[in-house]
Amino acid sequence: VWELATRTNVLSWGPGRVTGEFTPDSQRVLAADDSGLIRCLSVGDGRELWRRQVRGGLWGLDVQPQQEYFAALNSENRDVELRHLDTGELVRTLTHPSPAGELAWSPDGGRLAVGVENGWIHVWEVDSETEPESWKGHDDTIVGLGFAPTGAWLASSSWDGSIRLWTWPGRALAVVAHGYNLHEPQFSSAGGWLTSVMHGPVLGRFEVATSGVLRRLHVPLGERRGAWSLEVSPDG
Repeated sequence: VWELATRTNVLSWGPGRVTGEFTPDSQRVLAADDSGLIRCLSVGDGRELWRRQVRGGLWGLDVQPQQEYFAALNSENRDVELRHLDTGELVRTLTHPSPAGELAWSPDGGRLAVGVENGWIHVWEVDSETEPESWKGHDDTIVGLGFAPTGAWLASSSWDGSIRLWTWPGRALAVVAHGYNLHEPQFSSAGGWLTSVMHGPVLGRFEVATSGVLRRLHVPLGERRGAWSLEVSPDG
């Protein structure tokens, strides 16, 4: 952990691969290593607040916006463990038919979205024992998930080369953009932009525009069955 103003290293871990995650208020940091040891430390003075040993290593950590829970992705079986942030105690284990790889909390902290290798998206209600809402989102592994700050959109990206915008809670497919290998899609604070890491050393940014008007143009079937492309006039 570095202090930006002075470029001073204030906390360090290692050796070995360490997964880290700040709490939203930046007062604590979670650190997990390949042995499955999770530690919670105070950023201000480096004190260890608690530690928990879990089975297998950890692939990723994601803290709930309300800072009551955090989700831990187990690298051994790719289950998702829901744990108390203040103690590290296990609350619930979320299992899926396919190994999990991506996590995203809803803005209100009530739901956790999980993307898995077979292209499905599962959205769990955190304080409920009900089964998740699940649907086929992509044709390959999910590599990115992100809720808009308003909670009205869920973005997903995949190795199938597409990024998709889903309405929430309706989970209707609103937009598909092909030809993009995106990781970690993140909405801007106002929800007007969607940024992501693209293939290689490239960052990308998309503008998200909404409208209350939808007009459908019906194209009569021809010899090659309907429309193949479209163009928009410069003046709209």
